[in-house]
Amino acid sequence: MLRSAGWLGLVVLLVSACATGPAWIFPTAAPLPDGAEAVSIRVQPIPTSIAADTGFGCAAALLGPTEMVVDRGMSPPTVTFRSAETGEPIEIQWSWGISAYELDGVVHIVAPDGENLMVEGVVADDIGGGFGENDDVFWACDIRSMPTAVP
Repeated sequence: MLRSAGWLGLVVLLVSACATGPAWIFPTAAPLPDGAEAVSIRVQPIPTSIAADTGFGCAAALLGPTEMVVDRGMSPPTVTFRSAETGEPIEIQWSWGISAYELDGVVHIVAPDGENLMVEGVVADDIGGGFGENDDVFWACDIRSMPTAVP
């Protein structure tokens, strides 16, 4: 398993577009810190094929204040989300390369470079992205998790 003690090198995956389009480099999860246990979150799958005219970007909406709810009745723990204002559940699907881990009894959701996006016990008010077509899933996005075209 990859471990990081300081800086992070991005591991990338090339996904080829059709014959006339570019290849795409998708970010992958940051290495786990020493002593951490991976925790499952819903992450957008890397597409198996990409049309030549496809572009990627982040929606510009902000999700309201959000809390992470950790159920430690499972091993590893399960993570869900709810509005910090209303308590209503929120379905979140994170973009490529975003991952989660538990370290010293606290769950962290991190960008591909390892920087915290959410920490258990801390209300997050800066999760960017937007709702999908049927408005039941918030597609959380971080600019560090966007794929890069390779001509």
